[in-house]
Amino acid sequence: MHQGDLLSTFSRYSNDFEYTPDGIFRRAVPPFCPSCGAQMTCNGYNKYTKEGLGSIKIGRYRCPSCGKSLEEGRGFWEELKEDIFGVLEQIYQRMRVHHVSYRGISWIFDIILPKGKDTIYRAFNGTVDSTFTPPVEDIQIVLYDEQHPKNGRTQKYRLTLLDGVTGRVIAEEL
Repeated sequence: MHQGDLLSTFSRYSNDFEYTPDGIFRRAVPPFCPSCGAQMTCNGYNKYTKEGLGSIKIGRYRCPSCGKSLEEGRGFWEELKEDIFGVLEQIYQRMRVHHVSYRGISWIFDIILPKGKDTIYRAFNGTVDSTFTPPVEDIQIVLYDEQHPKNGRTQKYRLTLLDGVTGRVIAEEL
């Protein structure tokens, strides 16, 4: 990974932290032990990885007096992953609005960050509940569309109700 790119990610942290040449994120001066108050010593790192996204090494400390272990907080890593996956979910939504299939989205994401169609389906459905949909009012003509998709030997039925004037989806069920 490029150190310059990571420094912008860690900009919210004070100058008490460093990103070492070995790629470890830790405090420049080790913290004091919460149990006995002695200054701790650096004791390696723990590596956290998200497949296809990257990994980070978080510094560990050990107290020379009482032997207690401590690790730097990894909240920034969790926030970074949430930010990235939040953007990906918005991309899924926009692609679905343009009728790109889950398999098609998966095929496109093989270039960016490999995701299976089932993973994309679950992520998309998880975001649908939190998406604001304006209420449908004054519907005078209702159209319906039925589809009979097959998945292997499984026959399914999909019904979509549409506003006849605007073409907006009123309801959809598989």
